[in-house]
Amino acid sequence: MSLQMPLKQAPQGYIPNCDTHHDEVGNVMRQWFNGGKVRFNYDKNTGVGEATVEGRVVGRWNEVTVGMWGDILYTLETEFKDKIND
Repeated sequence: MSLQMPLKQAPQGYIPNCDTHHDEVGNVMRQWFNGGKVRFNYDKNTGVGEATVEGRVVGRWNEVTVGMWGDILYTLETEFKDKIND
């Protein structure tokens, strides 16, 4: 299943204001913004990234690139700032 929300282009030098955890056993990177309601998980084995807001999947991407990763986090941070600051 592919659920792709429209992505905003992250400005050059963008650094996401989120926490990051690398699960070396599961080979997954998990990121979440303040409060934990807005999250991005990236499976390093499959290249699939999934964004969730309050546990609901809002986007899923195959073959996530570094450029896409920044755009995904920027989009989440700007589109769901009300959930992050809640």
